[in-house]
Amino acid sequence: METTIRKITNSVEAIISRELTAKVGVKFKIIKIDATIILPPVRITLFAHAANLEGTS
Repeated sequence: METTIRKITNSVEAIISRELTAKVGVKFKIIKIDATIILPPVRITLFAHAANLEGTS
């Protein structure tokens, strides 16, 4: 599967095919290793809201 990077003002965009089941509004972390760009979804960490956990002080 391939895509083309396009310029938008001071940024760039890449079209992601529907085959990858990407959803609009989902946030991704951008990781660049050499010439490779990796887009894992951003996930809330287990202890991000420790005050909401039961049994915590």
